[in-house]
Amino acid sequence: MLFMFGVIVFIAYEAIRRMADTPAVAGGMVLAIGGLGLLVNIVVAWVLMRGEQTINVRGALLHVMGDLLGSVAALVAGAVIYLDGPPIADPILSLSSAY
Repeated sequence: MLFMFGVIVFIAYEAIRRMADTPAVAGGMVLAIGGLGLLVNIVVAWVLMRGEQTINVRGALLHVMGDLLGSVAALVAGAVIYLDGPPIADPILSLSSAY
């Protein structure tokens, strides 16, 4: 639990730092990686939903659903940046997915 809190703090810190000094972001690459992550998370969620319905499987499914939302955020950020939107979309969506 403490490790996860540390990861959340790190993601939030990096997102805020990148909002102040927005680096160039390859929107196409973010879009591709977000799409791949989304595909993997959908497959894993599908496998877990078809499996045995125990509390452990339910916990794993909820975890995958959280990861799926992160992949959607990456897809949205990548699409915005790829379509010549502001690069600040990446840290904003990173910050939103940290919570």
